[in-house]
Amino acid sequence: MIQKTIISLFIMSSLAVTASARVDCLPGYIDQIQVQGNKVLFKLTNRNWALLGTLGKKETEAKYSALLTAFKLDKSITVGYKGQGNSAQSLCYRENYSTPVVMIRINR
Repeated sequence: MIQKTIISLFIMSSLAVTASARVDCLPGYIDQIQVQGNKVLFKLTNRNWALLGTLGKKETEAKYSALLTAFKLDKSITVGYKGQGNSAQSLCYRENYSTPVVMIRINR
């Protein structure tokens, strides 16, 4: 019984770590912001277009507010994508219209 409990706790903790895994991109300055349909896109200096999120979703509204604040104050931002490894890391540099950022940080 104790062994099953320990195994269950190990599996649940592994899932929690995997679910919260995130890749943070290098900081950059916002060059452009575009609203296209219900999508909010942004472009950092010397990088490709990326998807911030979909309008109408609470998390997108908060990220959009942070993006506009950073743009107005000319502050760099760091964005993060859910996942780990090369596929998540590649989102930092390739054109991306389908996977939204899960985190946006305004830097000093």
